Amino acid sequence: MIVALKVPSDPNAKPEDYIDTSSLAAIADQSTDSELHFTVQFKKLIPTGSTVAFQVKKSSNKSTSSGTSTGQTTNLMSLNKTFTYTPSADATFDDPSALLKGGKITGHLTGNNLAGWTAVIKSITDANGKETDVSGKDFKDYATSFTSNSDPASKTVKFGFTLTPGLPSGANVIFTLTKSTNGQTETLESQPYLVK
Repeated sequence: MIVALKVPSDPNAKPEDYIDTSSLAAIADQSTDSELHFTVQFKKLIPTGSTVAFQVKKSSNKSTSSGTSTGQTTNLMSLNKTFTYTPSADATFDDPSALLKGGKITGHLTGNNLAGWTAVIKSITDANGKETDVSGKDFKDYATSFTSNSDPASKTVKFGFTLTPGLPSGANVIFTLTKSTNGQTETLESQPYLVK
């Protein structure tokens, strides 16, 4: 079971604020005496650096001299898991070649339930990781008229913008996604998209 949750930005956080604790269940056919697999539902994103404390117990049956069984619960261990998030949103462009040519660009971001999130371009870098072109202009300034809207049906974030001029082959595009929940802003970064 989950016994504690520590969130750096939310000192009063309780496990049930972020996690549907009643949904925690062991996956018996994937678990062994040394490894426990489980499923759990999250109500919202747990910020990076947060620590969840688990308590692991095992029940066993013991036979008595009369032939009956008695249940016994053994406290196996307590452990803490610190959450460190890697990017978990991926960009898909409707016409990838348009990134090289420039013009109207459309696409969407997919991830773990992105309903309610919005996106902006965080950065565009060339093949060498540089964020500006030879004239000193920031590549992300090539993108204008940016729009973003969450699509509840597909749980994706759709976006569109005008790109002038096109990007160099080998460029990487990274998006930042944000969502406001109960007065707090959650942030997520997409995987880099390679322009080719």
